[in-house]
Amino acid sequence: MSRGRDNQQKNAILYGKLVRDRIPDIIRSQGKSPFTRRIEGKELTSAISEKILEEAFELYREINTGNREEILKESADVLEIVLAALQDHGFTLDDLLGLAESRRRERGGFGRQLFLDQVNGGELCEIEFQKYPMFVFNPYAHGKLIHIIRTELAQSKSAWIASAFYSPGATNLLLSEFSKFLEAGGSMKILLSTMGNITRPEYLDHLAKQIPDESLKVFHPPEIPFNKAPPHFHVKAWLFEHTDGQGAMLIGSSNFTEGGLVNNIEWNYFSPREINVAYENQKPPFQSAVAEFERMWEETAVPVTREFIAGYKERYPSSAEWC
Repeated sequence: MSRGRDNQQKNAILYGKLVRDRIPDIIRSQGKSPFTRRIEGKELTSAISEKILEEAFELYREINTGNREEILKESADVLEIVLAALQDHGFTLDDLLGLAESRRRERGGFGRQLFLDQVNGGELCEIEFQKYPMFVFNPYAHGKLIHIIRTELAQSKSAWIASAFYSPGATNLLLSEFSKFLEAGGSMKILLSTMGNITRPEYLDHLAKQIPDESLKVFHPPEIPFNKAPPHFHVKAWLFEHTDGQGAMLIGSSNFTEGGLVNNIEWNYFSPREINVAYENQKPPFQSAVAEFERMWEETAVPVTREFIAGYKERYPSSAEWC
């Protein structure tokens, strides 16, 4: 690549998104050179859907700042891209307004400012849930990671836990929540590993006694003898399916150990929202993660049986210490 072309690319400001019709003219008036092209079909539909997310995020931000003028401007931007989406699918503003009025008659508007906390349960469950995506930096989060896991279990019907390493102290922290979750009919799957012989054989045996047999497996492709080490499994993930069908995901560096959940310096990202969005007609990230977990559970994992523990002990060094 020539030095001149290299410098041109260094000065490039990349966007890769749908813009309003007059944006190129505005860019030229500022002495800059826009590179645009006309798109249509599936590419246009995809660009419109991405633009809707962009404008909705900007409106969300301004509503929370309380700037009235910016709220009005961003609302206008949302309406404009919604109209573009309607046009792309053969609808008009009149179609939108007519259906909005029909739905208002059937389901009401938002004039009463009602907030639905829960349905059924006898009495209101006063649990403070983490509603928004966030990084959890342990140990500086002061128990936030454990709080998220406990409250996610309280509002979920299914949970998938994958961890490279395990220690009994982690179960002691969450045993009450695990018991309540399972007693309420929740489905739980915990997938561990023997990577590096870090997890002691007796630790696996300990956990197997705390939860139902069908809830625990170890990553170990069935074709590999139990006394031989499997490929490295270094996953750390907690997946939750809420009772309303939405998913939440906790991904990061914390293993299912007391150190990982409480004491160590760890970075974990929690998301209860955007992982449910199907971007560009792809499977939502949450569904993809669950599908991959289930594939590994069925194809590359085995139950913690006496035979497995015996085989693991054969290759487990007697001088090893958990770290």
